Amino acid sequence: MDRVFYNGRILTMRFKSAAEEEQHRPEAVLVRDGVIAALGSLDEIRKAAGPDADFLDLDGKCLMPGFIDPHSHFIMNGQTSMWADLSDCNSFAEIIDVLKDFRKQAGDPEAVIGFGYDHNFLKEGRHPDKRVLDQVSTEIPVFVIHVSVHFACGNSAVLKLAGIDGNTPDPEGGRYGRLAGSREPDGYLEETAMNPVFERFSRTSADLTPEQIAKMQETYLRFGVTTAQDGAMALITGESIGQVASQTIQSLAVTNEVCTMPVFRPLIGFDKNDIVDISRKIGTYETSILPYEDCCTIFVAKHPVTKPLLHIIERSEVKLNEKIDALVQEAIDTAELVIAK
Repeated sequence: MDRVFYNGRILTMRFKSAAEEEQHRPEAVLVRDGVIAALGSLDEIRKAAGPDADFLDLDGKCLMPGFIDPHSHFIMNGQTSMWADLSDCNSFAEIIDVLKDFRKQAGDPEAVIGFGYDHNFLKEGRHPDKRVLDQVSTEIPVFVIHVSVHFACGNSAVLKLAGIDGNTPDPEGGRYGRLAGSREPDGYLEETAMNPVFERFSRTSADLTPEQIAKMQETYLRFGVTTAQDGAMALITGESIGQVASQTIQSLAVTNEVCTMPVFRPLIGFDKNDIVDISRKIGTYETSILPYEDCCTIFVAKHPVTKPLLHIIERSEVKLNEKIDALVQEAIDTAELVIAK
Protein backbone atom coordinates (compact mmCIF):
# COMPACT_ATOMS: atom_id res chain seq x y z
CA MET A 1 0.00 0.00 0.00
CA ASP A 2 1.46 3.36 -1.07
CA ARG A 3 0.68 6.59 0.78
CA VAL A 4 1.86 10.02 -0.35
CA PHE A 5 2.07 12.99 2.03
CA TYR A 6 2.29 16.43 0.43
CA ASN A 7 1.45 20.15 0.80
CA GLY A 8 3.03 20.57 4.22
CA ARG A 9 6.25 21.42 6.01
CA ILE A 10 8.16 18.14 5.83
CA LEU A 11 11.11 17.88 8.22
CA THR A 12 13.53 15.01 7.71
CA MET A 13 15.78 15.83 10.72
CA ARG A 14 18.79 14.75 8.64
CA PHE A 15 20.70 18.03 8.78
CA LYS A 16 22.63 19.86 11.50
CA SER A 17 20.98 23.26 11.02
CA ALA A 18 17.50 24.58 10.36
CA ALA A 19 18.84 26.40 7.30
CA GLU A 20 20.11 23.16 5.76
CA GLU A 21 16.84 21.44 6.62
CA GLU A 22 14.85 24.13 4.83
CA GLN A 23 17.21 24.11 1.86
CA HIS A 24 16.72 20.38 1.31
CA ARG A 25 13.07 20.17 2.38
CA PRO A 26 11.12 17.77 0.14
CA GLU A 27 7.68 18.55 -1.25
CA ALA A 28 6.36 15.06 -0.69
CA VAL A 29 7.03 11.73 0.99
CA LEU A 30 6.21 8.26 -0.31
CA VAL A 31 5.48 5.62 2.32
CA ARG A 32 5.28 2.05 1.04
CA ASP A 33 4.01 -0.68 3.35
CA GLY A 34 4.80 1.44 6.40
CA VAL A 35 8.36 2.31 5.35
CA ILE A 36 9.54 5.63 3.88
CA ALA A 37 10.40 4.76 0.28
CA ALA A 38 11.19 8.13 -1.29
CA LEU A 39 11.48 11.89 -0.73
CA GLY A 40 11.38 14.54 -3.41
CA SER A 41 9.25 16.89 -5.43
CA LEU A 42 5.56 16.13 -5.77
CA ASP A 43 6.04 15.27 -9.45
CA GLU A 44 8.83 12.83 -8.62
CA ILE A 45 6.80 11.16 -5.90
CA ARG A 46 3.71 10.90 -8.16
CA LYS A 47 5.82 8.98 -10.70
CA ALA A 48 7.31 6.72 -8.01
CA ALA A 49 3.97 5.92 -6.36
CA GLY A 50 1.79 3.02 -7.42
CA PRO A 51 -1.44 3.55 -9.38
CA ASP A 52 -3.60 3.02 -6.31
CA ALA A 53 -1.60 5.26 -3.98
CA ASP A 54 -3.47 7.17 -1.31
CA PHE A 55 -2.62 10.90 -1.43
CA LEU A 56 -2.88 12.74 1.90
CA ASP A 57 -2.98 16.55 1.82
CA LEU A 58 -1.18 17.91 4.91
CA ASP A 59 -2.88 21.27 4.37
CA GLY A 60 0.18 23.18 5.58
CA LYS A 61 0.74 21.05 8.70
CA CYS A 62 4.18 19.79 9.76
CA LEU A 63 5.24 16.21 9.09
CA MET A 64 8.30 14.92 10.94
CA PRO A 65 9.73 11.67 12.36
CA GLY A 66 7.96 10.38 15.45
CA PHE A 67 9.60 10.82 18.84
CA ILE A 68 11.45 7.82 20.28
CA ASP A 69 10.91 7.73 24.03
CA PRO A 70 14.27 7.15 25.78
CA HIS A 71 13.01 6.83 29.36
CA SER A 72 9.31 6.73 30.00
CA HIS A 73 7.19 4.41 32.10
CA PHE A 74 4.50 3.05 29.82
CA ILE A 75 2.95 0.71 32.38
CA MET A 76 3.17 3.29 35.16
CA ASN A 77 1.41 5.84 32.96
CA GLY A 78 -1.35 3.30 32.50
CA GLN A 79 -1.59 3.05 36.26
CA THR A 80 -1.71 6.80 36.79
CA SER A 81 -4.66 7.06 34.40
CA MET A 82 -6.66 5.19 37.05
CA TRP A 83 -5.68 7.58 39.87
CA ALA A 84 -6.90 11.03 40.89
CA ASP A 85 -5.41 13.71 38.63
CA LEU A 86 -3.69 16.38 40.76
CA SER A 87 -1.87 18.13 37.90
CA ASP A 88 -4.11 21.22 37.98
CA CYS A 89 -4.06 21.66 41.75
CA ASN A 90 -2.61 24.95 43.02
CA SER A 91 -3.14 24.53 46.77
CA PHE A 92 -3.64 22.00 49.54
CA ALA A 93 -7.36 22.82 49.55
CA GLU A 94 -7.66 21.89 45.88
CA ILE A 95 -5.77 18.62 46.44
CA ILE A 96 -8.13 17.73 49.29
CA ASP A 97 -11.20 18.53 47.15
CA VAL A 98 -9.97 16.45 44.19
CA LEU A 99 -9.14 13.46 46.40
CA LYS A 100 -12.49 13.62 48.22
CA ASP A 101 -14.35 13.81 44.92
CA PHE A 102 -12.32 10.89 43.55
CA ARG A 103 -13.15 8.83 46.65
CA LYS A 104 -16.83 9.66 46.31
CA GLN A 105 -16.95 8.67 42.64
CA ALA A 106 -15.03 5.46 43.34
CA GLY A 107 -17.69 4.34 45.78
CA ASP A 108 -15.95 2.55 48.63
CA PRO A 109 -12.27 2.22 47.58
CA GLU A 110 -9.67 0.45 49.69
CA ALA A 111 -7.34 3.39 49.12
CA VAL A 112 -7.20 6.78 47.40
CA ILE A 113 -4.19 7.43 45.18
CA GLY A 114 -3.45 10.71 43.45
CA PHE A 115 -0.79 11.65 40.95
CA GLY A 116 0.74 14.74 39.39
CA TYR A 117 0.97 17.41 42.09
CA ASP A 118 3.96 19.76 41.98
CA HIS A 119 4.90 21.54 45.20
CA ASN A 120 6.63 24.24 43.15
CA PHE A 121 3.23 25.40 41.93
CA LEU A 122 1.29 25.01 45.19
CA LYS A 123 0.38 28.15 47.10
CA GLU A 124 1.95 26.68 50.22
CA GLY A 125 5.22 25.93 48.42
CA ARG A 126 5.71 22.54 50.10
CA HIS A 127 4.57 18.93 49.92
CA PRO A 128 1.12 17.91 51.25
CA ASP A 129 2.12 15.77 54.26
CA LYS A 130 -0.08 13.59 56.46
CA ARG A 131 -1.61 16.61 58.22
CA VAL A 132 -3.10 17.58 54.86
CA LEU A 133 -4.02 14.08 53.63
CA ASP A 134 -5.60 13.05 56.93
CA GLN A 135 -8.28 15.61 56.06
CA VAL A 136 -9.31 13.32 53.20
CA SER A 137 -9.46 10.25 55.42
CA THR A 138 -7.79 8.75 58.47
CA GLU A 139 -9.48 5.40 57.91
CA ILE A 140 -8.16 4.35 54.51
CA PRO A 141 -4.74 4.97 52.93
CA VAL A 142 -4.41 8.24 51.00
CA PHE A 143 -1.27 8.38 48.90
CA VAL A 144 -0.20 11.15 46.50
CA ILE A 145 2.73 10.98 44.10
CA HIS A 146 4.73 13.95 42.86
CA VAL A 147 4.75 14.64 39.10
CA SER A 148 8.45 13.68 39.00
CA VAL A 149 7.76 10.33 40.72
CA HIS A 150 10.77 11.03 42.95
CA PHE A 151 8.65 12.16 45.94
CA ALA A 152 5.35 11.17 47.50
CA CYS A 153 3.24 11.77 50.59
CA GLY A 154 0.94 9.52 52.59
CA ASN A 155 -1.60 9.98 55.35
CA SER A 156 -1.38 8.31 58.75
CA ALA A 157 -3.02 5.15 57.43
CA VAL A 158 -0.33 4.81 54.73
CA LEU A 159 2.47 5.08 57.28
CA LYS A 160 0.81 2.48 59.48
CA LEU A 161 0.26 0.12 56.53
CA ALA A 162 3.91 0.39 55.46
CA GLY A 163 5.21 0.03 59.02
CA ILE A 164 6.89 3.43 59.04
CA ASP A 165 7.20 5.05 62.46
CA GLY A 166 9.61 7.08 64.58
CA ASN A 167 11.98 4.13 64.91
CA THR A 168 12.24 3.60 61.15
CA PRO A 169 15.64 4.77 59.86
CA ASP A 170 15.99 6.55 56.55
CA PRO A 171 16.75 4.00 53.82
CA GLU A 172 19.86 4.24 51.70
CA GLY A 173 19.14 6.64 48.85
CA GLY A 174 15.98 8.01 50.44
CA ARG A 175 14.53 10.04 53.30
CA TYR A 176 11.44 10.20 55.50
CA GLY A 177 10.12 13.63 56.41
CA ARG A 178 9.81 14.23 60.16
CA LEU A 179 7.67 16.58 62.22
CA ALA A 180 9.75 19.46 63.55
CA GLY A 181 11.70 18.61 66.68
CA SER A 182 10.85 14.90 66.62
CA ARG A 183 11.43 11.58 64.88
CA GLU A 184 7.73 11.19 64.04
CA PRO A 185 7.25 10.74 60.26
CA ASP A 186 5.19 13.52 58.68
CA GLY A 187 4.22 11.43 55.63
CA TYR A 188 6.74 12.85 53.16
CA LEU A 189 8.65 10.12 51.30
CA GLU A 190 11.70 10.77 49.14
CA GLU A 191 13.19 8.41 46.53
CA THR A 192 13.75 4.89 47.96
CA ALA A 193 11.67 5.78 51.02
CA MET A 194 8.63 5.34 48.74
CA ASN A 195 9.38 1.67 48.05
CA PRO A 196 7.53 0.15 51.05
CA VAL A 197 4.38 1.97 49.93
CA PHE A 198 4.81 1.26 46.22
CA GLU A 199 5.13 -2.44 47.02
CA ARG A 200 1.62 -2.35 48.41
CA PHE A 201 -0.03 -0.13 45.81
CA SER A 202 1.75 -0.77 42.51
CA ARG A 203 -0.05 -2.75 39.83
CA THR A 204 1.77 -4.88 37.28
CA SER A 205 1.23 -4.97 33.52
CA ALA A 206 -0.90 -8.07 34.01
CA ASP A 207 -3.39 -5.92 35.93
CA LEU A 208 -3.83 -3.48 33.03
CA THR A 209 -6.63 -4.41 30.66
CA PRO A 210 -6.12 -4.40 26.89
CA GLU A 211 -8.41 -1.36 26.78
CA GLN A 212 -6.20 0.55 29.21
CA ILE A 213 -3.05 -0.37 27.27
CA ALA A 214 -4.73 0.78 24.04
CA LYS A 215 -5.68 4.04 25.74
CA MET A 216 -2.05 4.66 26.70
CA GLN A 217 -0.93 3.93 23.15
CA GLU A 218 -3.34 6.57 21.88
CA THR A 219 -2.06 9.04 24.49
CA TYR A 220 1.55 8.52 23.40
CA LEU A 221 0.63 8.80 19.72
CA ARG A 222 -1.33 12.00 20.34
CA PHE A 223 1.91 13.63 21.48
CA GLY A 224 3.92 12.23 18.57
CA VAL A 225 5.65 9.40 20.44
CA THR A 226 5.77 6.42 18.11
CA THR A 227 8.24 4.23 20.03
CA ALA A 228 7.95 3.75 23.79
CA GLN A 229 9.38 1.49 26.47
CA ASP A 230 8.85 0.85 30.14
CA GLY A 231 11.55 2.57 32.15
CA ALA A 232 15.09 1.25 32.36
CA MET A 233 14.36 -2.46 32.64
CA ALA A 234 17.33 -3.60 30.52
CA LEU A 235 20.20 -2.35 28.37
CA ILE A 236 20.27 -2.85 24.60
CA THR A 237 23.64 -2.27 22.95
CA GLY A 238 24.98 -2.38 19.41
CA GLU A 239 27.97 -4.47 20.38
CA SER A 240 29.20 -7.04 17.90
CA ILE A 241 32.12 -9.40 18.48
CA GLY A 242 35.34 -7.97 17.04
CA GLN A 243 33.79 -4.75 15.67
CA VAL A 244 36.19 -2.68 17.76
CA ALA A 245 39.06 -3.56 20.06
CA SER A 246 36.98 -3.41 23.23
CA GLN A 247 34.24 -5.76 21.99
CA THR A 248 35.88 -9.04 22.89
CA ILE A 249 34.34 -11.98 24.72
CA GLN A 250 36.29 -11.06 27.85
CA SER A 251 35.17 -7.41 27.69
CA LEU A 252 31.52 -8.36 27.27
CA ALA A 253 31.76 -10.81 30.16
CA VAL A 254 33.11 -8.09 32.46
CA THR A 255 30.30 -5.75 31.38
CA ASN A 256 27.76 -8.40 32.35
CA GLU A 257 29.38 -8.87 35.76
CA VAL A 258 29.23 -5.19 36.75
CA CYS A 259 25.74 -4.52 35.36
CA THR A 260 22.70 -5.38 37.46
CA MET A 261 20.29 -5.28 34.50
CA PRO A 262 19.98 -7.71 31.58
CA VAL A 263 22.12 -6.71 28.58
CA PHE A 264 20.71 -7.53 25.14
CA ARG A 265 23.00 -7.51 22.10
CA PRO A 266 20.89 -8.19 18.97
CA LEU A 267 23.88 -7.59 16.64
CA ILE A 268 26.34 -9.74 18.54
CA GLY A 269 27.19 -12.11 15.67
CA PHE A 270 26.59 -9.84 12.70
CA ASP A 271 29.24 -8.84 10.18
CA LYS A 272 29.81 -5.08 9.76
CA ASN A 273 28.48 -5.17 6.19
CA ASP A 274 25.34 -6.97 7.37
CA ILE A 275 24.74 -4.28 9.98
CA VAL A 276 25.15 -1.51 7.39
CA ASP A 277 22.71 -3.29 5.05
CA ILE A 278 20.12 -3.56 7.83
CA SER A 279 20.53 0.10 8.78
CA ARG A 280 19.99 1.12 5.15
CA LYS A 281 16.88 -1.04 4.95
CA ILE A 282 15.27 0.44 8.07
CA GLY A 283 16.33 3.99 7.18
CA THR A 284 18.83 4.71 9.98
CA TYR A 285 22.12 4.60 8.08
CA GLU A 286 22.16 8.25 6.98
CA THR A 287 21.53 9.34 10.56
CA SER A 288 24.24 7.04 11.92
CA ILE A 289 26.97 8.66 9.82
CA LEU A 290 26.13 12.28 10.67
CA PRO A 291 29.25 14.05 12.00
CA TYR A 292 28.18 14.40 15.61
CA GLU A 293 30.25 13.65 18.67
CA ASP A 294 29.13 10.66 20.71
CA CYS A 295 30.47 8.69 23.66
CA CYS A 296 32.73 6.70 21.34
CA THR A 297 34.55 9.83 20.19
CA ILE A 298 34.49 11.79 23.46
CA PHE A 299 35.50 9.00 25.86
CA VAL A 300 37.51 6.74 23.57
CA ALA A 301 40.67 5.43 25.23
CA LYS A 302 44.03 5.95 23.59
CA HIS A 303 44.85 2.30 24.21
CA PRO A 304 41.62 0.24 24.46
CA VAL A 305 41.87 -2.77 26.74
CA THR A 306 40.93 -6.01 25.02
CA LYS A 307 41.21 -8.23 28.09
CA PRO A 308 39.91 -6.24 31.07
CA LEU A 309 40.11 -7.74 34.55
CA LEU A 310 37.01 -7.69 36.74
CA HIS A 311 38.82 -6.75 39.97
CA ILE A 312 40.32 -3.65 38.30
CA ILE A 313 36.88 -2.54 37.04
CA GLU A 314 35.38 -3.06 40.49
CA ARG A 315 38.20 -1.06 42.08
CA SER A 316 37.54 1.80 39.64
CA GLU A 317 33.84 1.73 40.51
CA VAL A 318 34.66 1.99 44.21
CA LYS A 319 36.64 5.16 43.51
CA LEU A 320 33.76 6.55 41.47
CA ASN A 321 31.26 5.74 44.23
CA GLU A 322 33.41 7.69 46.69
CA LYS A 323 32.97 10.81 44.56
CA ILE A 324 29.46 10.37 43.19
CA ASP A 325 27.61 11.94 46.15
CA ALA A 326 29.76 15.06 45.93
CA LEU A 327 29.23 15.25 42.17
CA VAL A 328 25.46 14.91 42.57
CA GLN A 329 25.43 17.58 45.29
CA GLU A 330 27.48 19.90 43.08
CA ALA A 331 24.94 19.42 40.28
CA ILE A 332 22.08 20.21 42.68
CA ASP A 333 23.83 23.27 44.11
CA THR A 334 24.49 24.73 40.67
CA ALA A 335 21.08 23.86 39.18
CA GLU A 336 18.75 26.63 38.04
CA LEU A 337 14.96 26.38 38.19
CA VAL A 338 13.31 27.80 35.09
CA ILE A 339 9.51 28.01 35.19
CA ALA A 340 7.84 28.51 31.81
CA LYS A 341 4.23 29.70 31.86
